Amino acid sequence: MKSLGMQFGALSDHHNVLNHEEWQRQNNNFTPIISKEISTSNGHVLQLGVDDDVIYEIPKGKERTTEKLRNEFIRICSEIRKKGGLPQVNHPFDVSFSTRYNSEFWDMVEIFESMEIWNGATPFAAGTINAKAFKKWLSLLDEGKRLTATTGSDTHNIYGDDYFGMTEWLDWLMDIVMKHPEIYPVQMNEKVAYLTWLYNKVWPRLLSWVEQSNTPSTIHNYVYTNGKNQPQEILQAIREGHSFISNGPLVTAEVNGVSYGEKAVLKDRTGTLSVHVFSKKPINHLWMYTGADKKVELCAKADVAEGGFMYDIAADELDFGDAAWVLFVADGGENNLAISNPILFA
Repeated sequence: MKSLGMQFGALSDHHNVLNHEEWQRQNNNFTPIISKEISTSNGHVLQLGVDDDVIYEIPKGKERTTEKLRNEFIRICSEIRKKGGLPQVNHPFDVSFSTRYNSEFWDMVEIFESMEIWNGATPFAAGTINAKAFKKWLSLLDEGKRLTATTGSDTHNIYGDDYFGMTEWLDWLMDIVMKHPEIYPVQMNEKVAYLTWLYNKVWPRLLSWVEQSNTPSTIHNYVYTNGKNQPQEILQAIREGHSFISNGPLVTAEVNGVSYGEKAVLKDRTGTLSVHVFSKKPINHLWMYTGADKKVELCAKADVAEGGFMYDIAADELDFGDAAWVLFVADGGENNLAISNPILFA
């Protein structure tokens, strides 16, 4: 994490707080945040900033009722808050039933203070668990339910090379399939042809993502703390939404002089807008969202800067209509993407 320029991080094992003492020693120009990922019956919950082992009791047999499952979620989130921590729901649309958030429980999602909308184990592309989480997060904002959007690498080993073995194996397998048709029955030709087409179509894109993403913490949480670097100060900034997430572009934005997580006072629904983007690679679109289904493209010509590209938007009297919030997305594809938390309108 430090080698990638990060100034803070949270190391989150499943059901394990035994490494916390060693983790807390890593404090030379770096703030280690205590964390643990709790595996529940219906999803994964992150306990950020709590050194104790918060235990989720899995209901069994006749006790496994919807009421009992809901109450366990509420109880562990309350315990995390009481201990000064931040409860977060992770990858709420994960493919596995046991690791994704129960869709029946969205009415009580405000027991959490943040939500992982970008899980590093999956590209941020249409149809993925991340795209679904982003869409749901926007709809929650429309409902007035405010959870800070976060990201995490979800790497499961210290080297961050989870996918390399998988990619090498698949390359080997497809090489055999394409070069040695004599090894399978002719009635499989149609299926093999489709598999080959899919491999040629999708694999280069997926491989590009794997090569770009296969290190710990490639996707970052950028948090504004006014120079404060203690764990609780960082967590408080996350609670308040003073942050954006990115695997490339840096996006700063203000409405009437206030930024992410703050409230801007508009006059007759209008305000002054300022957006600045720096990206090492070009971005394709700079979107401004004012609702789950409301977005406009901010046209901006790139200025070539040392080491990358800069985009600047400025408007003195921009009409935000009846929006309750505004946020920004710098889109250069899944390998060059940034999503801000919202600026709220008082």
